[in-house]
Amino acid sequence: MHQPGDLRAADLGTAPATSLAVRASAKSALFAFDGADCAFSELKQEVYRLEPAIARVLASLREPRPFDRLREEMIPQLAGAEADFERLMLQWSDAGLIELVQSAASEEPGPAASLPLPGCAIGLQCIEPAGDWFDAFSHLPSTEEPPGRIVAQTAGGLGLIAASDGTSRIVPRDLLPAAFRFGVMQFVLDRCSEIALHCACLVAGGEAILLLGRPGAGKSTLAMFAGEQGFAVAGDDVGLISPRDRTIMPVALPLTLKSGSWDRLAETARRGPDLRPVPREDGIEVLYRPLPQPPAERPLRIRALVLLDRHDGKTVHLAEWSKTDCLRHLCSEAKSRSGAASREDIEGFVAIVERAEILRLTYADARDAALALGRRFAG
Repeated sequence: MHQPGDLRAADLGTAPATSLAVRASAKSALFAFDGADCAFSELKQEVYRLEPAIARVLASLREPRPFDRLREEMIPQLAGAEADFERLMLQWSDAGLIELVQSAASEEPGPAASLPLPGCAIGLQCIEPAGDWFDAFSHLPSTEEPPGRIVAQTAGGLGLIAASDGTSRIVPRDLLPAAFRFGVMQFVLDRCSEIALHCACLVAGGEAILLLGRPGAGKSTLAMFAGEQGFAVAGDDVGLISPRDRTIMPVALPLTLKSGSWDRLAETARRGPDLRPVPREDGIEVLYRPLPQPPAERPLRIRALVLLDRHDGKTVHLAEWSKTDCLRHLCSEAKSRSGAASREDIEGFVAIVERAEILRLTYADARDAALALGRRFAG
């Protein structure tokens, strides 16, 4: 763990107020061992030796404390002032020793949105100040009293994320947009019993056309251009399949565009805010864009499953794809909460594949591919 060094007074400076509280994680334990203060993290399965001052702070967090108050109390005691405080918060959060919690004090004004899910919705909120990145969610409707809520806020050089199910994370401020999106997806997957399928989802005539393929196949870029061809773009990352109902509910998170497609935005009717690229933890920068249409409000019947096969120099070719290979793809790419497919799941996949169009789309240029899909499904 971080060693705070000599204690001295420090100027607190000015930082925006936060509306979240911090407490010791329910999955951590403090104890004395071998003459030292120690902490155990269930998340990391690690034991950490702590300096006495740090152990006292963690012990005081058995009850939630407003983040701002903790900051004000700790910074004067740290040799590195705010830099040390932020470093400790990042380390403790990553180690699973602390967690952020929502409280009545977190009911602050700020942009809010409702993400539709099967049978319910979850609320997403960005408590000011946190930057304009939340505008990427502007395609979602506003929400009043969602059954679950995920909140994001900045505090100095930190980004804070807290969900109503108790999960939370503290990250460097520049990673907040990507971490929030990832946290929303994890929250969705933890709450829903449906099977998650990695796919982009286009909608035509109230039915879903699913774009499948390996990472880098171009699902997001193709979805971006498909929005110009009469399709509604319901999502580009994950859909929630109900094998029993043979339907899919797209998770309507913003389009995620990697750098190779940024210069092609000018070829589309650019809607929504002019947002900047943001970094992910893997070092890749992405551009989030609002979906061009409002999200689907209910699960959709699956009309077609299309495997994307992108190759430089290839002309657009849309042909039948093996139903057996499609079923195998679904079994390998779809993930249930249990991690294993049941007999009912497979029966549902078989029914979906048997009644849907099963196609392979070979292409080199995403705009040409979108035109081909438009002629087939949205003409």
